[in-house]
Amino acid sequence: MKTSILHAISRLVALTTILAIGLAGPIAHSHADTPPGWITLPDNVALRLANARLLSSLPLNPNTQMTIELVLAMNHPERARAFIDALHDPHSSSYHHWLATGGFNAFFGPTTAQVQAAKYFLVSSGLTVLPQAPGNSAFLIVARGSVHNVEAAFHVSIRYYQGAGGNVFFSNNTDPQIPASLQGIVIGILGLNNAPAAYPRSVKTRPASRRSSQVADYGGGPNGSGLTPSQIASIYNADPVYRKLHDWGQRTTLGLFQLSGYTPSDITVYENTFHLRHVPLVNILVDGGATDHSGAVEVALDIEMQIALAQGAKRILVYQSPNDDKSIVNQYFRIATDNLADAISTSWGLCEPLSNPSEIRAENIAFIQMASQGQSIFAASGDDGAFDCKQQGDPTLLAVDNPASQPYMAGVGGTSFAGTFDPGNNPHPGYPPLPAEHAWDGSGGGVSQIWASPAYQRGPGVFEPGFSRTGAYCGQPAGVLCRQVPDVSMNADPDSPYSMYCTDPGDNRCTGFMDGDGTSASAPLWSAIAALADTFQKGRLGLFNFFIYHLNSPFGYHRVFHDITVGNNGHYPAGPAYDMVTGIGSPDIFGLVTLFGKPQHEQCQKHDKHCKR
Repeated sequence: MKTSILHAISRLVALTTILAIGLAGPIAHSHADTPPGWITLPDNVALRLANARLLSSLPLNPNTQMTIELVLAMNHPERARAFIDALHDPHSSSYHHWLATGGFNAFFGPTTAQVQAAKYFLVSSGLTVLPQAPGNSAFLIVARGSVHNVEAAFHVSIRYYQGAGGNVFFSNNTDPQIPASLQGIVIGILGLNNAPAAYPRSVKTRPASRRSSQVADYGGGPNGSGLTPSQIASIYNADPVYRKLHDWGQRTTLGLFQLSGYTPSDITVYENTFHLRHVPLVNILVDGGATDHSGAVEVALDIEMQIALAQGAKRILVYQSPNDDKSIVNQYFRIATDNLADAISTSWGLCEPLSNPSEIRAENIAFIQMASQGQSIFAASGDDGAFDCKQQGDPTLLAVDNPASQPYMAGVGGTSFAGTFDPGNNPHPGYPPLPAEHAWDGSGGGVSQIWASPAYQRGPGVFEPGFSRTGAYCGQPAGVLCRQVPDVSMNADPDSPYSMYCTDPGDNRCTGFMDGDGTSASAPLWSAIAALADTFQKGRLGLFNFFIYHLNSPFGYHRVFHDITVGNNGHYPAGPAYDMVTGIGSPDIFGLVTLFGKPQHEQCQKHDKHCKR
């Protein structure tokens, strides 16, 4: 089986012109301080140092033990991308023949010789290479040693800094160096800093009983706290999926990426209040799990939104890790290596200009692995409109969010019903006439400064004169279109919120039944839609972007998407077909579930005059 798949990959490379997207490995740059036989790994300094203050009075003990990781390059990346294209192509013999657990490492992982060369360097530098634990990725080599040995190994100095927000963290202040013999093998080093590397995308979450007098109660949740599960299902047309298809997402496993702990009993209260099935929760702790519960409201919101639409799910895997670049990468690789979750959501991110490029490169490998295994993953696009660095102190810089901007990720933006539609206590309100659903001004969206537009991102509205960018803007050859986000969207406005429940004492925002909002809500809802689609199609559908852009056409919209054409996110306007505020649009879940995975000619209906037969 392994040989036949490898032959198929080789044939694809030989027969296909490949559009290479994404970041290549780092280019070696020599400078006066680089010894002969060594190279510098660029982009391996915590970018938050630009706004941080060196704490000279707080020296780092040179004998303190620390853990670092080498990120190894993927072999045959062009083959991997071509293979993924074929896996999602209904006309390919490889269609939906997802790689089994371990297959990705066998075909695209580092060789034994490459691994041994990297380990030899670490050991010869006085570091201890740790045994690979279950669930660890073949692309990561973990080592431990004193601060002194780490500094000497990579020719760096590690010191304490205080960030603009007052947080204290350690970091190297220069890029590390490695032997030239490891060029093309090692693409990044993680663990040289422990600065917070991601932030939750939930926004004005607030207790429903303490809203300002200017904001009325909304929806049918307790105390007017927002939309209930039955209202979400009715508005976005999931009811016939339950009634006609008897599909509640059964047999599917959902996954969540989290950087905070939570209180499981909060989820039980939510389920009991809305008479939902108790979906089993499985906590999977990476690197010891989250260090606190300060983002408990985020975790509760994500879990409750998945259950709201996919209450028949077999289980929800709640992955948790500390919030630093090393542990974030470890968690994404753990999700990929486990290969247990069919659909995954992440509501934690950081604006691209401040994200660690080594972390981005490593994450990209994990997301490519997920796509090759048929796992569907969705990321919140951010809640600061077109200016994603706003929370980090730059309110005017046009920027998008990582990981939503990654090419092997479905970025989820936000819409709004505020001021145009409130279902009140009606449990089955249906979808209101357009333009009642309009663009939310907080919906993260825009143009990536890192990635080229993937081959799947095509269709009406994708190239928008005056707003789309090409070439050097995203580090690509002239004329190459840059990646745009979001891909899809769903209601996310704090003024048309979802009802949620959280009482975790570790998060002072948790006050019982309260508003849940932001793209933090829309991303897990989309992962629940993926669970419904997987159940109906009796198998994984893979990265949704490969299919949804085929529906970015007149015949696709009227059955599958609501085309959001009103509003903006502070810079980019909503408009017909694709736009950089709401993507392709918000879903008609029944239409989407029943059309997903079918070849384009099978999506045509007799009454679709625009359909190509």
